[in-house]
Amino acid sequence: MSTLKQLKTSLFLVALSVAINAPAALTDISNSPLITGVSTTVQPNIFLMMDDSGSMAWDYMPDNSNSPYFGTGTYGYASNQCNGVFYDPTFTYAPPVTSTGTSYANSSFTAAPVDGFGASTTTTIDLSAHFSLGQYTDTSPTTSGGGAAYYYKYTGAQNTEALRNFYNSSGTFFKECNSNVGSTPGSGVFTKVTVGAASGPGGTDERTNFANWYSYYRTRVLMMKSSAGLAFKPI
Repeated sequence: MSTLKQLKTSLFLVALSVAINAPAALTDISNSPLITGVSTTVQPNIFLMMDDSGSMAWDYMPDNSNSPYFGTGTYGYASNQCNGVFYDPTFTYAPPVTSTGTSYANSSFTAAPVDGFGASTTTTIDLSAHFSLGQYTDTSPTTSGGGAAYYYKYTGAQNTEALRNFYNSSGTFFKECNSNVGSTPGSGVFTKVTVGAASGPGGTDERTNFANWYSYYRTRVLMMKSSAGLAFKPI
């Protein structure tokens, strides 16, 4: 073996020996949960990732080839039974919060911002007179025509996740949701509710709740912004 090869081999063996015998660094492990400690501050270590693709502007979920599973002429589009983004009367839609934790104002039923996070001059809509389905384009909403805000209440039996199968077009769930308004089997399990002063559960006024949904939760991205802010507020 040449002198150069011997030198290289010796250096490699020395380096390997040092690496093998190097002691592990000491780690200070707390004897009590850090969350209950009073003297140790644990900095947040959270990675939040959001989808910013064009589909986040849609007001329906899920989608089928970039289209809603159930069109605007069906019961399914205007019911949370079939459309995962649509208004749910049993849920309280709280206004989102700012970066300081301050709550946004409740939306107005007669002047609901199309984008609740927009500038102060954002377009508003009178939900008592000009509501229509498919208003997910925030830049050019339909603020005329339409009618009073409404949704379809479901009273059928397809209530479990196993039964709510979007991929089985021959299933009861799919047929109910995909029924054109006025047609069976949807007409037997969906009832139209016009939003008003006594249309909510137990005869309650749900106009503000519906307006909050419209301004802060109506599309995928609005829902994500609102829910993320509220989830992070306590920390």
